Amino acid sequence: MTWQQQYTTQLLNTLTPFLTVPSTPYTCTSHDLKRLRHHAKVCDDIADALQQTSAKVKSLINISASPIFRLPSEILSEIMLWACDIPELTTFKPLKYQRFGRHMSPVLLGQVCHQWRKVSMSDSRLWTFLWIDLTFETSARDVGRVDHWFRMAKNLPVTVNITHNDDTRLVDEVHSEKLLPDWKPCRQVLKTLFDDYAHRIGSLFFGILDGGWGDLLRTPVNFTMLKHLTVNGELDPVFAPTEVQMFANTPQLESIDLWAVDPTTLRLPWNRISSLRICWAKLDDLVTVLRLCPNLGSLRVRNVEGAGDEEGDGTQGPRYDPLLLPELHTFEVIDDSHNENVLHLLQALCCPSLLKFKYNTFGSRAYSPAIIPSLLPFLHHVNNLRFLDASGILFQRDDLRNLFHTVPSLHRLVLDLSKTSEESVGPDSTATDLVQLFHRHDASGRYDILPKLRHLELEVDLKLSFDALFVAFETRCPQHALAASSLNQAVGPLISTSAGGGRGLESVWVNIHAPAGHVAPVEWKFWLDSLDQRGLPVRLNVPFAKTPIAFASALAFAPATSSRLHMPSFVDAI
Repeated sequence: MTWQQQYTTQLLNTLTPFLTVPSTPYTCTSHDLKRLRHHAKVCDDIADALQQTSAKVKSLINISASPIFRLPSEILSEIMLWACDIPELTTFKPLKYQRFGRHMSPVLLGQVCHQWRKVSMSDSRLWTFLWIDLTFETSARDVGRVDHWFRMAKNLPVTVNITHNDDTRLVDEVHSEKLLPDWKPCRQVLKTLFDDYAHRIGSLFFGILDGGWGDLLRTPVNFTMLKHLTVNGELDPVFAPTEVQMFANTPQLESIDLWAVDPTTLRLPWNRISSLRICWAKLDDLVTVLRLCPNLGSLRVRNVEGAGDEEGDGTQGPRYDPLLLPELHTFEVIDDSHNENVLHLLQALCCPSLLKFKYNTFGSRAYSPAIIPSLLPFLHHVNNLRFLDASGILFQRDDLRNLFHTVPSLHRLVLDLSKTSEESVGPDSTATDLVQLFHRHDASGRYDILPKLRHLELEVDLKLSFDALFVAFETRCPQHALAASSLNQAVGPLISTSAGGGRGLESVWVNIHAPAGHVAPVEWKFWLDSLDQRGLPVRLNVPFAKTPIAFASALAFAPATSSRLHMPSFVDAI
């Protein structure tokens, strides 16, 4: 007999006396009447208890039948990580988490049910992001929240985002005599965070650089695990600090992201920094800091400012001694198209180990500065550039040819050919001239123009001669090398290839600036299918007509590498 059967038998034996009803007619005394009333009450209580138990059992059955409650705790924990959207230490986006970070947290997920609370309390990864917003609503309860968060994160590094309300110098009616830095609960929260848990912070977004936190900024804090630091400053120089010693003790700091901050005021271990992103900084301050970063590997610059508006009169710009960054491998510049401070920065930098360079603008490139005379000497000192994004530069044919010959080691190239210096259309237009440079072979059939190019991204418009563009792609198909090899065996060595000719392009993306609803001609589809069959996938961002068209059988293609030998190509097929 099982324990369930034993329990049921014992329960029935206990309830049988209460369920026995005397036969009628029944003559009873007052004592018997009281006993019967007691039995009736016990039966009512048992019925209520059974009804409640039945409802709970039915609810349990319904819950157990739902797939979400049958998930293992490991899978449910991963779902919670996606729901909380925990930021990675290396890809921290502070503005995003200022808005959404506090609305989906493990505390909220733990209120769904007992199982979810158990999972959220047991997974320390869910507690690795702490969002602190300092306002006049901050209270002593937030101090306990900081303690609870770090306790639940256990030994994992925590990403902390510290912000304040829009303007700490604006106060409400209740606290009109106070400033936010004087608000005692805010002081207690920061004291608990930095005195007790600073050594547990792995990534920090510090958005309270302004507003009167002077004593906090001048006191070094023990950030032993801090690797990524983002500082959001204040454009108003009245409230900008003169010196920040807070982050002086950061032995593991690797990445710095500065927004509207004078970098010379920060006391940081610049000689150990490997990644720097700086926005809205003066050119003089930027150059000064870069001289302190000999081990810098990644540099991203945005909005380089001059010494002052009064100096922007078109006179000779500042001249700097050569600035050597031997370890720099990634350099990105995004700025206004008319900002000439970028030219002075390129003239000063020397980056022999650079692998990736990107230059883009916010505005129209019709007003871009003459960056080519500064860019070409800068790239001339680069030994092995692999990736070049020059989509923010307005090229002429000679400039683009010089660029290609300056960086023959390119593997990936991004260009914008949608705007040229003239609006002419046809075989003599500037855009068509630029396309001619993408032919893999020169007049003698040698591989001398970007022989290692594997990935190409272009911005074009409908004025471009797409026949010329597709012919240029045809010369870079990966299977051309095999066709040339078989051709040499048949008719002799008529094609001269240089060493390291490579296997041609691997992918092409063409973004066509076309009006909405534009449909590409069916001939383009024929081109793309032919190129794809020879190993070169070309992607266009325009739709094709859906009318089925029957084409002739594909021809055998070979590169037109010499005027003495003309093999049928797709141009002939058209």
